[in-house]
Formats: sequence, C-alpha cells, structure tokens
Amino acid sequence: MMDHYRQLLEHTCSGLIHLGFLVPLGILFIYLNNRSGKVFNGITLLGIFVIVFLSITAQDTALSLIAYYGGDRVGQDLMNGCANIVLFVTTLAGFFLLHMLLTFLINKREQKISHSPVQDKPVQEKSIKHTDPYTQKNLRSGALHYLMGRGAAGMAGFLTILLLVRFMDVSNYAAYTSLSGIVSICGVLAGLGMERIISRYVPEGRLYRSVDELSRFIWSVSIIRLVAVLLIVLLLYVLWPEVNRFLVVTEFKFFSTALMCLIVSEMMFEHFSAVLQSLVMQKVLTRLMIIQWAGRLLLIGGIVAMKSRLDWEDALWIFAIPEMLGVIGFVIVINLHLRSLSDPEQIKSAGGSWPVWRRVTEVGLHNYGFALLAAPPQGYFMKILSAAYLTEEVVAAYGFCISLAEKARQYIPLHFFYGMLEPMMIAGYLKDRNFSELSYRCQLLYKSNLLLMVPMIAWVAVAGDAIVGLLTGGKFQGLSWILVLVMTQLTIGSHVVLLQLILNSLGKSRLLISASLVALPVMMIPLTIALATNPMYLLCTPLSFSISMNLFIVFHLARSNLIYKPSWQMLWSIILSGLASFLLTLSIASQAQSLQPGAVAMAVASLAAVIMVYVVALRLMKVIRRSEILLVKSLITGH
Repeated sequence: MMDHYRQLLEHTCSGLIHLGFLVPLGILFIYLNNRSGKVFNGITLLGIFVIVFLSITAQDTALSLIAYYGGDRVGQDLMNGCANIVLFVTTLAGFFLLHMLLTFLINKREQKISHSPVQDKPVQEKSIKHTDPYTQKNLRSGALHYLMGRGAAGMAGFLTILLLVRFMDVSNYAAYTSLSGIVSICGVLAGLGMERIISRYVPEGRLYRSVDELSRFIWSVSIIRLVAVLLIVLLLYVLWPEVNRFLVVTEFKFFSTALMCLIVSEMMFEHFSAVLQSLVMQKVLTRLMIIQWAGRLLLIGGIVAMKSRLDWEDALWIFAIPEMLGVIGFVIVINLHLRSLSDPEQIKSAGGSWPVWRRVTEVGLHNYGFALLAAPPQGYFMKILSAAYLTEEVVAAYGFCISLAEKARQYIPLHFFYGMLEPMMIAGYLKDRNFSELSYRCQLLYKSNLLLMVPMIAWVAVAGDAIVGLLTGGKFQGLSWILVLVMTQLTIGSHVVLLQLILNSLGKSRLLISASLVALPVMMIPLTIALATNPMYLLCTPLSFSISMNLFIVFHLARSNLIYKPSWQMLWSIILSGLASFLLTLSIASQAQSLQPGAVAMAVASLAAVIMVYVVALRLMKVIRRSEILLVKSLITGH
C-alpha cells in the first residue's frame, strides 16, 4: 500500500512539474503566434494537460514492463536517470506536434478559402521595409552597444572564472573542466554548421527577400538546431557509463540534470546570439546578455553564502539557469523584431524560392565537417583528452589556462568584434564581389590580433607564475607555461577563423573539409608520439594542426587565382618585437630576484617593461602604416 501511495505521489509531483513547465511555454507560443482564434488557443492549452497525462501513463507502463522482465534493479536505474529525461523530451515533443497539427489544419482551411471563387485577390507576401542595416553608419552606431555588451560580459566572465577557481577545490575544478569540455563537444556535434549558415543567409534574406521568407528561414534552422541538441543529449545519456569510465580524474555517479540543461541552454543561447548579430541588433543583444553574466554572478554569490564552497554540479547550474532565461528572451525579441520589419504597403515579388536548401545544406555540411575534423586541436577536446591521461592538478591547470586565455582573447579586436563584423563583411562582399578588399580587411584584423597577443604572451612568459598564483590564490605553481602555450595556439588558430570567413563568402567552404583532412593526420603524428613517450607533450600537438590548416588554405586560394598574401615582413617584425621585449624583460626580472619582489610588484613591473620595449621596437620597425590608421579612423568617425 505504501509503495502504491509513493508511486502515486511521485507521478503527481512529476505531472505538476511538467505542467509548470509546459503551461508557460504554451502561453509563450500563443503570444508569439499572435493568433486571434479562441478555438486554436483553447485547444493548445487544454492539450497540454492531455499530453502530460499520456506521457506519464506511457512512462509508468514502460517502467512496469521493464521492471517485470528485466528486474527491479533495471527499472529503478531507469527511474532514477533516463525516465525523467525521456518524459521531458516526450512532453515537449508532444506539445510541438500538437501545435504543428493545429497549424497545418488551420493553414489548410485558409488555403481552401483562398481558392474559393469569391477570392479575387492573390495572397502576397509582405515585404521587408526598405532599409540596409549593413552600412558603415549602422556599424559605427552598433559598435558602441556591442563594445559595452561584450566588454561587460567579458569582465563578468573573467570574474566568474576567478570566483570558481577560488571557491572550488582542485578535484571539483578538474571535474568541472572535463564536463565543460563535454558540453562544448556536444555543441559541436549538434552545431550542423548553423552559425555559418546564419551569418551567410540572414544578411541575404534581410537585404533581398520578404519578411515571411526570412522568418521561415530563421525559425526553421532554430527548430533543426533544437532537435539536434536534444538528440545529442539523449545519445550522451546512453553512452554515459563509457564516458564516465574514460574520465579518470573523477567518477560521476549519475548523469546530471544540470549537465543536460547546460548543453541545451548554451547551444540555443549561442544560436540565437548569432541570429541577433546577423540582424545587426547589437543594442538588444547587449541588454539580453545582462541576464547571462549578471545571473551567473548572483548565483555564485547566493550559493557561496549558503554553503561557502562550490562543487562541480553547482558550477553547471550557475551557467545553465541564466542561459535558459536568456533563450526565452531571445525568442520573444527576435519574433517582435521580424514583425516590425513587415511593410504592408510594399509587396516584394518572390523572385524564385529562397533559400535554395541544397546550397544551404552544402554550406552547413562543409562547415559542420570542418568543425568535427577540427575538434581534436580545440580546447574543449584537449580538456577531455587531458582528463584521460594527465593528473588532476594538470587537468585543472589546463582548464583554467584555456578559460583565462579565451577570455583575454575576447578583448582582441578580431574576436571582440567578429560576431558583428562577420555578417557585415559577408554582406559587403555580396554587394561588390571585391576579393581584394575582403582579403585586405581580413589581414588587417589579424594584424590587430598579433599586435595585442604577442606582448601578452611575452608578459606571461616572464611573469607567468606570479600572475597565475595571484589569480588562483596560490594554485598551479610551476604550470604557468601551459598558459603561454595555450595563448600561442589561440593566436595561430585565429587566422584559420578569418580564412573560414573568406571561404564562406566565396562559396568555397568545401576547401575547409579538404584542409582538415590533411591537417588532422599531421596532428595525429606528434599526438601518437606524445602518448607513447610523455603524455604532457600532447598539450603541444594542436600547434601542428593550425599551421597545416593555414598553409593548405592559402596555397589553394593561390591556385584559384585568389591571391591572399599575408605580409611576412609584418609578421616577422611583430614576432621580433615581442621576442625583444621578452628577452630584455626576462633579463631585468632575473637581476631583480635578489630584491625578492612580491607577486603584484613582479606582475606590474614586468608588464610595464614589456610594453615599453615592445612599443619602441614596433616604431623602429615601422610595423603600423599610416593608411591603416586612416582606415580605422574612417570606420570610427565616418570621414
């Protein structure tokens, strides 16, 4: 009797939880679809209760049969793990199927009415208001909001990294590092090349197509992305025992709900961020990003106030909850923006079906294939690889160095403005088809990247132990060389990002696959040697991949009579300037060791010395040209 009562209570609570999730979702969908029909709205809301009841009944029946034939232990294991995930997915899928069925029936009814004899006006699509958001004026006006949003998010992200590493012990931080790598790999597997598809086709749709076509495209790719993410989460759950066995740094006793929520929310947050950037909605994006970074800091403060320390599951929730709220905000804002673009007084002729899904699929598959083949040298993959072969301290130090280096790189113009500049540059190329101009701008972006990253690498190489010890509260001493290595890898790999932009603009994204197929075996050679001799050397292997990718793509562009020539004189001048600043500062620091300076004094003094020597060397070698200064000035001032 007690077991029956307990089962009834559990199912009642489960049903209430899912109702609490689906009812607000149903109201949100009704609002976004803006249908005035009371029948449609009423059936949608009533259908939620039916869906939850049927899902719980199906779950109860399935678990009873499994327990009967497979034993109580099997049924209990499924009840504690997979059952809730499957129930969540089935109720959500059932709601979407109901919505799609009702929409199909209503559209079919409207289609019959539109073909009746009394209908003498053809149904026409609404045009987008005749504006061009991809102008230099809009770039400048959006840059300030982008700067504020990314700057605040970057600072908050940096603070989040420091708080996590200080309030988590090494074991929990190593576990969090390995799980964050899994989250990133799931994002790559569920990516399908969507971000590049969005940056390529949303500007085209915004400039030349109707608002209905643009809306259909955006929501279609969003649904595809969501389905892909949910399938990857389900696959991860099935494979979790093997994944858990592979991660030797710690043992996870269960598949965390926080991990599932973080994977889904982070992937969709990145997806809708790309949509807003492609629509040049920087001001709105800045406001929505407040939910993300402010929510993380508030959650850290609240959890630390309650129990003083953080574990790996707390860290996952700290990232997941704000991004789930942000995704809801994105959906509402994008829908309202698309409605505001509609101009009822203008009718835009169809001009053929758009987009050509075969070409969209090609772009997506080429970039998706590149993302999969390029996964091994990326930080998220290397985190998991290090978790399988290296010690807890090295894994934690490597995860911290990757997080710190990536946050520092976000302030470099190439990456800081990339999300805003990519659709602008692609739209500019689609207008005039000027490869020389596209190539020059990409090279200028990479030059700005080198100018700022090289002195940072030199500074960390001199005072790395003092910097890392200062940030972590004394952890990871003697491992600061990992930070130098990671920053060097990210600097070289940044050039591949620009080459990817060029190939997508030219419609030659297939070359990304070819380059990856060459670069991956090149990387496997030193990786195999490292695992056979000293696993610590595996941290160096991503360099071979990035160098191979750069050389292959530049060579094949030249073979297509598309001359992309990085200035070797500029490259060597910057490297020599950085090397000079490193050697002179290291010499000064070695002589100052007898004075026993503190960590803060060491870090500040070495930074000042590196900057002074580096600036003098740049000026003597005349690295920065006047024409480049004038180009940047024109972008900022418009003159």
